Amino acid sequence: MNHYSYRKLEWDTNYFGCESSRVDVADELNTCDIKEIKDLIKGDQFITLTNPKDMVGNNKLITQELGAYLVDINVQLSNVKVNSSKEQASGSIHIQNNYEVNEQIVELVKQAFTSSRFYNDVAIQKEKSSGVYTNWIRNAFNKEEKYFCVFEQEHGVEGFILFSIANQEVVTIELIAVNDESRKSGIGTQLINGLYDYCVAHGYGIVNVGTQIENINALNFYTKNELRIKDVRYIYHLWNKKN
Repeated sequence: MNHYSYRKLEWDTNYFGCESSRVDVADELNTCDIKEIKDLIKGDQFITLTNPKDMVGNNKLITQELGAYLVDINVQLSNVKVNSSKEQASGSIHIQNNYEVNEQIVELVKQAFTSSRFYNDVAIQKEKSSGVYTNWIRNAFNKEEKYFCVFEQEHGVEGFILFSIANQEVVTIELIAVNDESRKSGIGTQLINGLYDYCVAHGYGIVNVGTQIENINALNFYTKNELRIKDVRYIYHLWNKKN
């Protein structure tokens, strides 16, 4: 199974109410691989597949042999040499895990996340696709392994970053959102700088984040804030009929 990996997706299974899994392609596939994948996923109803940018030969096998269709092109960015910000840290920013439920953050998520691979999939009802990120953020509250970097002033939360930490070294930004009315006030950059300062203070050297290739505003924001494109992957969805 060197050409790909397969795993069950607990979150997707619970949210969509059907057996869900993921296949991550790592190399050029062949007909034997396709047969193996078909056997692995035959008991699953919703399958997400990812294909590296330089494996274009896989596209035909994934679309024609498996019956999957393209829903997204994901761009991964990384800052592998995190340094403290040059500007003085804002007193409006605080970072903690086990963060209590905050409805202002939930509302920010509803405002900010209006496009994704789930919206691009016509097989998913709009109500379900629009609720993905709301469900994501609600599941992150009161969790030891989930961290919130929050920009908060007297009138409430203006922006936040949700992140997690792997192997005591790599920080992954899961979600970031800023109030629509404050988008051009520099709060996003202050949040990133606050995260970088936290990483330096705690010995974390790498920050990763992903976004859609069509989200030009996000790509410009990340590259302006020291994150560089490191990978591009094609994302496919496949829905098997119920047995």
